[in-house]
Amino acid sequence: MRLARSASLLPALAALLLLPGCHKASTPAKNLDQMDAALVDSAGNRQLASAIKVDPHRGMPVVTEGASNCLSGLVYANDWASKLPADLPMHPQATLQEAAGHDGACKARVASFAVAGDRAAVLDWYRTKAQAGGYETEREDKNGDWVLAGTRKDVIFVITIGTPARGATPVDYVWTEGA
Repeated sequence: MRLARSASLLPALAALLLLPGCHKASTPAKNLDQMDAALVDSAGNRQLASAIKVDPHRGMPVVTEGASNCLSGLVYANDWASKLPADLPMHPQATLQEAAGHDGACKARVASFAVAGDRAAVLDWYRTKAQAGGYETEREDKNGDWVLAGTRKDVIFVITIGTPARGATPVDYVWTEGA
């Protein structure tokens, strides 16, 4: 994910790290505020959000040592983009910039890409896919980005759609599935 946009994506990524759905089935969140509220640990501290740092060489978020969650141990390789879930794939007109992921008890997929054209069309495409896939979704604006987030059983996704530049809409995609 691009370094300039990473700060706006960090709260969404942190929510993915700490939601209990990554480890067991849970009731879907009703909105992004409830997802944000899940950022606290059992003692009420927001300390795990600080475990997310931006890799200066890649520009994508990484999780530092000691954080036990779905996004720790990401392996960076463009092949991970082909392993996005079939019901919520990379947009067919996307140009991949970077991808990462891992499998195991908690699967994770992270990708950054650009889609030519209108960001409203990108948002509509993902919302339609998510709803057809049975996800409960919410949309919110954060610092100029459009955030579409959703849950289905133990699956969580956050798709951040940035402001178009030079005819391309930047998209940051995060998906996890817990055991």
